[in-house]
Amino acid sequence: MQELLQLNQSLEESDPTVHLEELVPGIVSTYQAIAEEKGITLGYTIPAGFPAVAFPSSWLRRILQNIIHNSLKFTPEGGRITVQTNLRSEGVEIAVIDTGVGIENSDIPKLFDSFYRGRNTLSSSVEGVGLGLTIVRHLIEQCGGKIEIVSQVDKGTIVKVIFQESSD
Repeated sequence: MQELLQLNQSLEESDPTVHLEELVPGIVSTYQAIAEEKGITLGYTIPAGFPAVAFPSSWLRRILQNIIHNSLKFTPEGGRITVQTNLRSEGVEIAVIDTGVGIENSDIPKLFDSFYRGRNTLSSSVEGVGLGLTIVRHLIEQCGGKIEIVSQVDKGTIVKVIFQESSD
């Protein structure tokens, strides 16, 4: 709940440009031990010379942490999670791709609602109150970005976040 209250932090207080090749490896490495313990392969791919994004680094860190954390919760032993970057016509895309349990198509629009938990989590022992993606969407929209989720039950999920390129 405290995170939701802090979301109104002024953008001027943060570094407005992020170089993904500097930020993503550190975030992924913080989850390596958890992934190894669960028998999950976790990695990332960022092409050399990839453009920076116009987004506060502390917010991008929080976004990736929430998405990777969700992937780890819903990917079974032997699965894979990959963070990769792509250039799209509308900007820079960061995609978190997992081979997890997937999400019902009817649940995807509701995932961003506060306290919502998908049907595949209700009977499981997965912890959480359902605020992670609410926070993620709020931060992304504050900076003019967007988020897309594509999923297939028993196949996995792709969470795509699209940001504007930095003019630096």
